[in-house]
Order: sequence, then C-alpha cells, then structure tokens
Amino acid sequence: MMQHPNPQFARPAFLLLDGEWEFQIDNAATYWKRPLEQKPSLKGSIRVPFCPESKLSGVENKDFNLRLWYAKEFDLPQDFAGKRILLRFGASDYHTTVFVNGVQVGEHFGGYSPFFFDVTPHILPKNRITVCVFDDTRDTRIPSGKQSPLYHSFSALYTRTSGIWQSVWLEAYEEIRIDSLRFTTRADGEITCALAFDKSAVGCTVELDISFAGEPVVRISDPVTAFDFQKTFRITDPVLWSAGVGNLYDCRLTLCKNGRVFDTVCTYFGIREVGFCQNSFTLNGKPLFLRTVLDQGFYRDGVYTAPDDKALENDIRIAMDMGFNGARLHEKVFDPRYLYHADRLGFLVFGEYPDMGLSTDKIEALAYMLPEWLEVMKRDINHPSIVAWYPFNETSTNDFFSTDFQNNRVLETVYHITKQFDPSRPVFDTSGSMHTSVTDIYDIHDYTQDTEKFKELFAKGIRPHMYGNDNGTYRGQPYMITEFGGIRWEIDGDGSNAWGYGAAPATEQEFLTRFEGMVSTLLGNPDCTGFCYTQLYDVEQEKNGLYTFDRVAKFDPAYIKAIVSAKAAVET
Repeated sequence: MMQHPNPQFARPAFLLLDGEWEFQIDNAATYWKRPLEQKPSLKGSIRVPFCPESKLSGVENKDFNLRLWYAKEFDLPQDFAGKRILLRFGASDYHTTVFVNGVQVGEHFGGYSPFFFDVTPHILPKNRITVCVFDDTRDTRIPSGKQSPLYHSFSALYTRTSGIWQSVWLEAYEEIRIDSLRFTTRADGEITCALAFDKSAVGCTVELDISFAGEPVVRISDPVTAFDFQKTFRITDPVLWSAGVGNLYDCRLTLCKNGRVFDTVCTYFGIREVGFCQNSFTLNGKPLFLRTVLDQGFYRDGVYTAPDDKALENDIRIAMDMGFNGARLHEKVFDPRYLYHADRLGFLVFGEYPDMGLSTDKIEALAYMLPEWLEVMKRDINHPSIVAWYPFNETSTNDFFSTDFQNNRVLETVYHITKQFDPSRPVFDTSGSMHTSVTDIYDIHDYTQDTEKFKELFAKGIRPHMYGNDNGTYRGQPYMITEFGGIRWEIDGDGSNAWGYGAAPATEQEFLTRFEGMVSTLLGNPDCTGFCYTQLYDVEQEKNGLYTFDRVAKFDPAYIKAIVSAKAAVET
C-alpha cells in the first residue's frame, strides 16, 4: 500500500507523483524570461524527491544550481474526475513557480515548508506539470540551514540542497475542504479539536471517529455553525503518550451534508502535557530529564532526503539504542514521516527552523523567515513528539554569513508570535546565543573538552553564557545545555579532512572517559533539566558522531546507553 507523505493530514484520495521527472539545470539569465511554450521538453531526467546534488537523484551535480526546471506528465485517476484537485509539495528550496498544462498556478517562497495549489480549473484527463525553482544559498535573505555557502563543504557546513526534496502528490475532495486541524490535549483526557475550512461550511456536519489500537473510543457528529469548528470532549481513562511509549489515537474526520461527503482526513493524536515544575521539564506532570542528541538529517546518498522510510525510523531507533529519549532536529525542518515515527515510538524532539544563512541583524529578516515558520508550525502542531520550538540558533555568532549581531526585535517578535500560535509548548528565543528579554528556557552551548574544567563549569548552578555577557537575561527559567561534546573520533577515513571540536582523544577509552565525564556531570547537576549531545552521526567531514555517516556504531551502544540513561538529579 502506498504510504501517504504526511500521516498527520492524509486524504484517502491521493496520487503520489514521486519518481522519474524530466529535468534541466539552466542558470542563464535569459532562460527565466523565455515563454514556457519554448520548453516543450527538458533535456535530462531526475528522480524526485531527491535533490540534484544527491546521488539518488541520478544527477549528482553539486555546483551552485541556481535555476532548475522539472516536468512530469500524468493521467488523472478516474475516481478524481469531477472533484476538486490539490497539487501538494512537501518542500522545495527556495522560490518555486508551478505551471499546469501551460498555465501558471502559483508560486511559493521558502525551502522547508509545505505548500499547495488548487489546480481544479486547469486539470485535464492527461496533464503536464512544469516546475521552476530558483535558489541562491549565498543570499543572506534566504534561510539555508547547514548548506555550505562555499563551493565545497567545510567545518560544520555541508552539501547544498536545491529544488524539490520532499514528495509531490495530488489530493481530491468535494466542494469544501478541511483546511487545517489542531488537537489540544490534557493528561486528564480532555481533548479539544479545532478545524478550519477553505470556505463557509455552515450547514455541514463534522464527524469524528476516534479509535485506539483498532478499538472505537469516541464518535462525535456535530453541525458546523460558524466559519470554523471547535469541539471539546473527554476520553475516559486516557492512555497517555510518554517517553518511549508512543500511544496514539487514530482519528477519521469527515465533512458531510445530507449524506454527501465533501472531505475526509485521516490523522492521529497523542494525549500528553508538557511543562515545568521547579525548573524541571515535566511530561504528564512528572519530571523528565531531556537526554537528547543532535540530529542534522543528512544522508550520504540523499543529502536532505532519506533513501527510504526505514532510514527515517532507523535514525530514531539508533538514538534510542544509546539511551537518548529525544533529539534536537538541528537547522532543518524534518520530513513529516520522521515525525510520525517519533510519535509512534515515544521519541521527544525539538522542532527547529534552519535560520543559518539568514541575517538576523536586520528587522526585514522577519519578512523572509516568519511566513515560512508559521507554515512549519501549522504542519507540525499536532505531533506529540515535538515538545519545544527553536526558531533561531546561535544568532549572535553566525560569522559564516554576517559579522553583525542579532537584532533582538527580530527574535522577540518571532518568540511572541510563536507563543501566540502555540501556547502549549516552551519556546527558545535563540539557542546557545545571546538570549533576549524573552525565552522560556535558558540554554547555552559549550564545547569544553577538558572534563575537569567541564565539571567546574557544570557540576552545579547556572553557568554564565560562553559567548559573553547576555545582559543578565537569566531570570530563573529552566536551564539546559543544548550543545556540548562534539568529540572528534573517526573510524572510516584517514583523518586528513576530519573536523570536530577540540583535540581528538588518542584512544577509544579516552573518548569514552571524556564522554562519561561530561554526561555524568550534567546528569548530576540539580539545576539542569536536560542536555543535547553533539552529535548522533557524522556528517560528511564532521567526524564527531557516535555513529558514522552510514549509521555504523563507533562504540558499543549498550555501553553508551548505560552512561546516558543513568538517573538524573532532577528526577529524584
């Protein structure tokens, strides 16, 4: 059975368009202005959804691919006839313009968020989609995450991704559609379901069919009396979602009127609450030390795109094998199917935005970042695995792209809008950087390699910021070390291009001693509620992972797990 690209918002009637597409790279300035009719066919081919820089795309062109053209022909499924048709893109980097049968249907700015177009007026029994994507990683108005602005990868920056890098598909519905949905849950079983529609659905009925492990739990049928719909109900004896136990409730939403079904969406939710108690992170009211690891979401042959669905699940399982209960999804918006696996496995993650490459020293950064950030949160709001939001990272030290420091108004504005959009999760104003007047968690990054010095800094209390005075913005918030370690250790190369933090250990035992010293120090700090170790696996030249780039363990996972999973002071 074909897997839906987004299990959180899946219409049963969909057609996946991944696979072989026509393709052409053309960076000539005049090519952008030539009429579409002059390009009836493209010269090459590509395997979507892999970016042209990747081996799996069949192109493997790692140059600066500024302008890309894609085309695909397809037949409309017979059961789509007479229905409204949406053309959806999971992600395409950066400025995407889409044509259907020679007519421009829309454009989208942003390299990491989903978008769609209603193509109903232009759809035919036989169709041709043409897509043009423009991307310039060196433009400081464009967020690009860990993509290298130089020709080669270097330091902690890697192979670029341009063009389509997540799935493309069609969806069908009748006349009125469910545009968005949100579940708000409480550990006592109180659930609120909020829906919005693309146009007035007054007079329609919303049906919610909720089940757990295949058994019916709740069925609700209520009329729509306003532009949107909200229903609060209670599940008796709720089965809670928790760390390592991904209990999920399945839900089928149906919008209908007088027996006619307009739209059907299949989704799910987990019942859980996150919060803080005496500066400790809590899950369902109980203190939980966040033992997280940095995951950058890169793949040797696919770059930003995993070779298959099993690879996404495997990245979670190998982290759990070493005792980590979560991950910081670093400088990238991860594939929805990764988040689906995190949801069902009970793996806690921090939802992050790839702000590197964007100059946050200017207030106009909001125009380039904020619309896409809202699209990302709209897509991911219902994932129980996401327990915190990270809009920015190291904004005052991003010297790869800018010598200017952060504009606090930019960070504070995004913080407030994020909290307004989602009051249920904590928000970092900026991770490991100069905190502003607002942040729910006070975190720092520190790559001190000497374990004795590390103990002096982190055995107890709140350490001042590593990058200097942040104007005393610590005001009693929960405290975390969200980057540390980064110990260089290479087993699959000659060391000539290996990069990591500080001097590499001379022996494996020296590595393990250093690792244990750092981890046990943070676990023992009664003022620390969590950490994030850098990193889960190597990425290209950065050789400081606990696994290689091909996900081969460098150390005995059971040994690492015994260190990481030791009881923390905040859990006593």
